[in-house]
Amino acid sequence: MIILAPFAPEYEIAKKRFGLYHEVILLGVGPRNAMETLLELKLPRYANNLMLFGFAGSNTLPMDTEVFVTESYLHQFHGSYDDKPCILRRPEIEGAPEIGVPCYSSSDFVVETKVKEPAIFDMELAFLTLFHPNITSWRIVSDNLNLQEFEDYYKK
Repeated sequence: MIILAPFAPEYEIAKKRFGLYHEVILLGVGPRNAMETLLELKLPRYANNLMLFGFAGSNTLPMDTEVFVTESYLHQFHGSYDDKPCILRRPEIEGAPEIGVPCYSSSDFVVETKVKEPAIFDMELAFLTLFHPNITSWRIVSDNLNLQEFEDYYKK
C-alpha cells in the first residue's frame, strides 16, 4: 500500500506506524500540492493501493478520534448545488479505525460549517478522488474547526 501524508508531522506519524511495511509519501498540503505530487507518481486511475492518512478537523468528534472516510464531498458553505459523493471503503490495513464518517474537503482550513452529522474536514481528499476514486482515507481528529487547536495539536 502507498500511504499519502499531506503535512510533515502527518508524514512522521505515518512513517512510524506504517513505514516498515508500506511506502509513505509526503503529499503536500492543499489540493494543488497534493494533486501535483499524485500526478507525478503516475499511478493507474483505479489503483486500489492508495490511502490518505493524517489530520482532519471535525464538527463534533473529539480530538484524537481515529476514523476512516465513508464518503467524500466538497465542502460548500454558501453553495447550493448537489455534490455527488465519492463512496470510499474502509482501508485494508492492520489497525484501521472502526468508525466511519463522511469527509468534506475545502481549499482552505474549515472553521465553520452547516453540516450537522458527525463529519471530518480536510483540504485534499475530494480533489484526489476525482483522479483516484478507489483511494481510502484514515484520519485523526486534530481540532474542532479551530486553527489554534490544530496548530497546538500538531506541535505536540
